[in-house]
Amino acid sequence: MTPQVLELRFRHSARPAAIGRARHDVEDALQLADVDPRTSGDVMLLASELVTNAVRHARGAGFEVRLEVRPDALRLEVHDEGAGFIPEIAPSNDGTGGYGLYLVEKLADRWGVDRDPGVIWLEVDR
Repeated sequence: MTPQVLELRFRHSARPAAIGRARHDVEDALQLADVDPRTSGDVMLLASELVTNAVRHARGAGFEVRLEVRPDALRLEVHDEGAGFIPEIAPSNDGTGGYGLYLVEKLADRWGVDRDPGVIWLEVDR
């Protein structure tokens, strides 16, 4: 018997209200897949950070969140039409932001940025 994989995709407009909606969609999917609460909390926090970046920096009408739940790991991707970026992991010196990728670096087991097309992804081991 092959292990079950749950794959979900959610498309949202690039507006601030989409941040909460996307987080809620991810939360529902993680509950459906019976992911433990600690891992779910980390992934929902990271989803919020990545979606916030997509809303703030993406060009175009929206973005897509993809979540893959495998027996060994969770993979979260955010696809947008942004120009791509060079990741900076440290928060800003003035304390006004920049904590998103810092949290990704601390909580995800693997992550990366694909500049063409605009995708940021992360994986959290189960």
